[in-house]
Amino acid sequence: MSKNAVVVEDFKLIAAVWEEILVAMGYSVTVFTNGENIVEPILQLEPEVVLMDINLPRDKNGLEISRELIQSNSSIRIMAITMQDQPHYLLKAKEIGLKGYVLKNASISTIKEAIKSVAEGGEYFSEMSGV
Repeated sequence: MSKNAVVVEDFKLIAAVWEEILVAMGYSVTVFTNGENIVEPILQLEPEVVLMDINLPRDKNGLEISRELIQSNSSIRIMAITMQDQPHYLLKAKEIGLKGYVLKNASISTIKEAIKSVAEGGEYFSEMSGV
């Protein structure tokens, strides 16, 4: 039985990289390139892990979408994958209930470790100065 993962990332090249990493880890991957009308489709996929970009085009950002997903299914495992290294983003992600927060400039091994941890029920938060 294959494991499901979701990637929400507006840059197609970066989304393809996340997809390749997840497929190599044994996941079946669905990619969304913006935040419009994606809450229900994501919930229907029942993913083991969601990689969520924080900055998305259109009306909602990744934190707002994450909040909606968690309100609909408190057991959903969401990991922010972002360039936002300001502590207030990390604190907001934790407040909403995300299980991980990894910077896009992290090593592939770190990203894989974070995905594995979050998907298996743990947490993984990148260290940032000031937090």
